[in-house]
Amino acid sequence: MSEDPKLEAIIALLYESVLDPKLLKEALGLCAIYAGADEAMVVTYDKMTQLQIGALVAGSRFAPNGFDDYMNHYWKIDPRKHVNLGKIREWRCCTDFNDQKFVSKNEFYQDFLIPNEVRYIMGARLCSDDNEFIVNGFIRAIDREPFDINNISAANSFFDHLQRTLRLHKQTQTLQTKIDLGAIAIDNLPISMIITNHKGQIEHLNSKAEKTLITSNSGLHSVMGNLVATNPVDRHKLSNLISNAAITNGRGGQMLLNSESPKYIFVTPITPKSTIANNWQIPLALIIINESDNVRSQLEFFKSLYHFTPAELRLAQALLNGISVDKYAQEMGVTINTIRTQLSALFKKTNTSRQGELIALLKSNPSFH
Repeated sequence: MSEDPKLEAIIALLYESVLDPKLLKEALGLCAIYAGADEAMVVTYDKMTQLQIGALVAGSRFAPNGFDDYMNHYWKIDPRKHVNLGKIREWRCCTDFNDQKFVSKNEFYQDFLIPNEVRYIMGARLCSDDNEFIVNGFIRAIDREPFDINNISAANSFFDHLQRTLRLHKQTQTLQTKIDLGAIAIDNLPISMIITNHKGQIEHLNSKAEKTLITSNSGLHSVMGNLVATNPVDRHKLSNLISNAAITNGRGGQMLLNSESPKYIFVTPITPKSTIANNWQIPLALIIINESDNVRSQLEFFKSLYHFTPAELRLAQALLNGISVDKYAQEMGVTINTIRTQLSALFKKTNTSRQGELIALLKSNPSFH
C-alpha cells in the first residue's frame, strides 16, 4: 500500500486537535510545510463588514503588533481581498491580481508586507455560514517564487480534513469551557468518536458512537467493552489499525467497513503529549466513524491524492467494476496499448506493480469529507 507519511501525520494531528485544541497550530504548521509555504493561517471574517474577527497563525514572521496594525489601518487598503472572494476550495494567488509593477508602488506591500519579509499569498475559503466565512491562507517570503499549481494540489490533499476539523472545533467551542478531559467535549457532536487502548478496549465514546454500537446493522458493536467489527475480515483489519495507532510512534490508517450502511473509519494515535493521554497514562487511539452520507467519492479522493488524469480515473473505475483491460479498450474504442499505457501510469502513481495490487489499494483506502 502506498502512503504519504507526511500527509498521514497532518491528517492525524488535525483530527487529534479536536480533542486537544492546542495541537491545531502545530497541525497548521505542518500544512504550510506540505503546501510548500513558509507560514499558514486560518482567518475568520465577518460576512457583512469583511473584517477579520479571528485568526490562527502558524509562524512568527509578523511582529507582535502586526495584527493590530493591520486592523487599525492596513485592512482598508489591502489589495489582496480578491483572494478571499472566491468560492469554497477555489484557490487564488495574489499574483493572479497584483503584478510586480503594482507591488513596487503599493503602500500595503511596501509598508506592511515587505518589511515583514512577506511577498506571496495563496488562499481559499474553507467554510461559510450566514454570518462569517473562514479562509485558509499560505504565505511565502520575498526571496521565494510565487505559488503554483503544485502547491495548490498539495493543499487540496488535506483541504477536506482541515475543513472538517474547523467545523468540529466550532461545534465544541461552547462545550470545552475549562474542561480538562477534552473527550467529554465531543459527546454531543454529530459524528461518532471513540477512544480505545491498544487492545481495542473502549475508554470513552460520545453519544453518537454509543448509538452506532447498539444499532444492529451498523457493522460495529462492543464485546466485553472492546470495539469489534461484525465482519471477520473487518474485525481483523480494525484490530490491526487500532493496535498500530496506539503503540508508541504508531501510525493510524483508514478502512471501509462492510455493512448495510457503509462507513469509513479513520484511526489515529493520541500522542503522549496530548492532554487526553495524560488522563489515562496508557497508549490510546482515536477512532472516527464517518457515515456514508458524509463521504465523498472514493475515486475522487484518489484523483486528488495520486493526481490521476480523467482517463486514468475512468480506467480505475472500470477495474473496480470488474471490467478487463481488453474489454475496456473495446468499449472505449481505443487500442489495448493506449489502455496499457494508462495502466502503467496508475501503477507508477500508486507505487503498485500488478493489477490485483492496484485494485486492492483502491478498495482499501476510503476518504473523508
